Amino acid sequence: MELNISDIAENPTLLTYEIVLPTSEKATFRPLVHEDVGALGDFLESLSAATRKYYNLPSYDIKMAQEHCDAINKYDKLRFVIELDTKHKIIAIFDFSFDLTEKDQEKLKSYNIHVDVSKIVRIGF
Repeated sequence: MELNISDIAENPTLLTYEIVLPTSEKATFRPLVHEDVGALGDFLESLSAATRKYYNLPSYDIKMAQEHCDAINKYDKLRFVIELDTKHKIIAIFDFSFDLTEKDQEKLKSYNIHVDVSKIVRIGF
């Protein structure tokens, strides 16, 4: 079955998986949904200064959470979260981008790396 971002936005359960963490807690790996604004805002606000160095956003608050949720099915990006089942608390986010910006393409070329843009995915944790 071939899925696209619209399919996943319309039916996130297509890519929803129950997982068990090393702590034996049950969690869910699933696409970000519009109803995640509050939980995502709490998650972003809780990120440490060290984490923020690597997950670079304009802000780490409810406004950014709202922007992430509003962007569902609007761009080349698919976001997943891990949510603790017992607390309905987001503990991780993963960004998958299915396009390379011109700046990224130029950067790769400067390293003499040539890629087929139609077959590349950028991943951020």
